[in-house]
Amino acid sequence: MGLLDDIGQVIGGELGNAVGEHGGGQGSGILQAALAAAGGLPGLLSKLQSSGLGGALTSWIGTGANQAISGEQVQAALPDIVGQIAGKLGIDASQAANGLAQSLPALVDKLSPAGALPEGGSLQSALSGLLGSFGK
Repeated sequence: MGLLDDIGQVIGGELGNAVGEHGGGQGSGILQAALAAAGGLPGLLSKLQSSGLGGALTSWIGTGANQAISGEQVQAALPDIVGQIAGKLGIDASQAANGLAQSLPALVDKLSPAGALPEGGSLQSALSGLLGSFGK
C-alpha cells in the first residue's frame, strides 16, 4: 500500500470514526477546513507547537510511538480554527476538536515515515490532491 493510500485511510477511516454519525465525508471536511483556516499543514502544526503541544508533535513526526492529544487540548490550542470548522460544517466545537485530535497524530505520522515531514510545496501538493479527491 502506498503513502497516499495510507493517508486516505487516515482521512476516511480514523477521522470519520472520530466524528461518528457524520462519517468519512464529514471527517475529510473537518481536516480540509482546519488546513484552510491555518494556511496549510505547516501552519496548523506551527500553531500546535506554539500552544505547548510541541512534545506531542515531535512524537508524531518521529519514528517512535505517537503521543495522543485530547479534543480539549486541540480546542485550547486552536480555538479560532475549531470555531471556524464547527460553524462551517454545522457541528459542535467538541466534535471538530475531537476529530482533529484523533486524526492529526496518525496523519502526520503517515506523512513522516522517516522521521521528517516532506518539504513545503511537495507536502502541500500531496495533501491538496488527496483531499480534493475525497471531496468528490
